[in-house]
Amino acid sequence: MEHPGTLREGAGSDSTGIRVNTYTTIERMEDDILRSMRIHPERWVIGGAAALMALSFAWNWISRPADYIPRDRVWTYVERRAPEYGLDPRFVFAIIKAESTFNANAHSQGARGMMQLRRPAWETVTDRPFRHAWRWKVNVDQGMAYLSFIRTFLEERDAFSYPRLAAGYRYGPYGLEREEFDLSRMPTPRNEVYQAIFAGDPAPVKIP
Repeated sequence: MEHPGTLREGAGSDSTGIRVNTYTTIERMEDDILRSMRIHPERWVIGGAAALMALSFAWNWISRPADYIPRDRVWTYVERRAPEYGLDPRFVFAIIKAESTFNANAHSQGARGMMQLRRPAWETVTDRPFRHAWRWKVNVDQGMAYLSFIRTFLEERDAFSYPRLAAGYRYGPYGLEREEFDLSRMPTPRNEVYQAIFAGDPAPVKIP
């Protein structure tokens, strides 16, 4: 989740509609393959890996155009919804800024959307198809659900703080636990917002 996402125009396509439609088709194929692999693993010992590898090449060929959501719209939504997840909305807003700069179509190394969720994190908190991660409000809701999951994880171990919550979101809660919740033992983030949160400021981004 280090970078907001690398967005490139799809090679061989000069139409946004064509790119997005092709992207959606690839996503549905990926969802279908993964679903089948869970139901019939014996059928996918070799074929599943090959199919997913082919799809990974497809991701490199085409990507969604950037879709920056106005900061005030994002803040209005987060301010209303974050307390329902037991989170400080200012902290959530800062995480969104750090992860995607409010780009609903941000993607990088398998992470998708405004809160740059990867499939394992997504599936930890929802049964919705991963392709719904491009819907910015859905993405933010699931991102907050995952933050809430990590918060509970930390509280159960008497280790909660907002800097640790940010580290758990960025590096995974189990990775943080392996380092005994010591942020000084975690990789130093290059993102300035994360640096500020790790240093103790849970709300370093100006609210609209």
